[in-house]
Amino acid sequence: MGTPVTVLLPRPGLLAFVALACACANPPTKKIARLGGENILQSLGADEKIGGLASTAVSGKRGFVAWSTGEAVMGMFVGGDGRLRGQAFTVQGSPARFIDVETATCKGKTDAILLLTVPYTSPLEGNKPASLVVLGTDGTSSGPPIPIGEVGPYAMGGALSAHCSSVLAVRHLGKIGDFGVEAEGIDLVQGGVLWRKRLSTAGLNAFLPAAAGGGGHHAVAWIEKKMTIGKDARETLGDLRFAVMDGGGGFVTPPLTVGRTKLADFSPALVMEGSRVRLLFKDHPEDEYRDGLYLSTLDAAGKRLSGPVRLARADGPSSPILLALEGGILGTITLRKLAGDLLIGANLVDGRSRKLQRELQVYGHGLKIRSVAGFSLGERMIIVYSGCRVARCGIFTIAMEML
Repeated sequence: MGTPVTVLLPRPGLLAFVALACACANPPTKKIARLGGENILQSLGADEKIGGLASTAVSGKRGFVAWSTGEAVMGMFVGGDGRLRGQAFTVQGSPARFIDVETATCKGKTDAILLLTVPYTSPLEGNKPASLVVLGTDGTSSGPPIPIGEVGPYAMGGALSAHCSSVLAVRHLGKIGDFGVEAEGIDLVQGGVLWRKRLSTAGLNAFLPAAAGGGGHHAVAWIEKKMTIGKDARETLGDLRFAVMDGGGGFVTPPLTVGRTKLADFSPALVMEGSRVRLLFKDHPEDEYRDGLYLSTLDAAGKRLSGPVRLARADGPSSPILLALEGGILGTITLRKLAGDLLIGANLVDGRSRKLQRELQVYGHGLKIRSVAGFSLGERMIIVYSGCRVARCGIFTIAMEML
């Protein structure tokens, strides 16, 4: 792992960074060379709850960030320097328990911003439909939300994948008696569902899904296992499931098991690279003291080409984030524990799943991190997070650049 090098800052209220030196035989060709300062995008009340935080790149120069307050889903644009562009605006007039964002991009041009919103509900209220909100690249609404399949009071979320006109929405059902995962193809022109297909195995509990698109296909991953309670819940291994679908709802690769993990309640993350799929997930093998972040490389048929490789400690409460940067480089973002608080850990990984950078850990004196997201713009990685520092709460960003 190398020797930690700590930069101590002279007063509270500023970020501290810890870099873990890389013990590679050959010097890395890429590294994070500059860190942008912390930017506050939106102020929040100390007691204001966020139902979800998500972000995506819109073009090579800016990204889009969405979050849910107790009253509505909000959005804003962010530049490559991590600074706010324009003002925050209302995306949906009702709150969401969970959101995911993606862009419909074709031939290098972004045509629309897509938001999957999973509503709040309760056993008394019953099931409610999730929705797909379609925005123009300037943030203007392209029409009313598109209702998709229903979710129950225990729904954990969902994921979006888009390639040109092919849009896939994956939902965790969270219904009483049905904790499965379903996928749907969405027609953006007519504003409706083209097809619906169940992905998870009947009789098993499925958990948070992930999705990624490329070449007209959509890769989907999720974890499923038998219901257990108490101490056995964490010890029971879950199956890491994987499938590839085409735009018409057919299986290019039918669902199959590509790994196992104890940490079923965290979503995996995916990136499609031509004929390869990079799969990031959390696990706690018996020979490791803490939860870790693991990366596998699969082909389109689900055959493991390499891994899983342990990249970093990942014992925080969030699912991992996997970003595709230029030159086949991947960026990972996760939360981990530090002396009762949380810090953000970021890494760069090459095509052989080797870490290229010193692990960057972001924390601050008095900073209480609540949730984290991120997006990539070429050789830049923008970390987005919500939290409070002393009496100031909000949504913040840090911009990082590779050289």
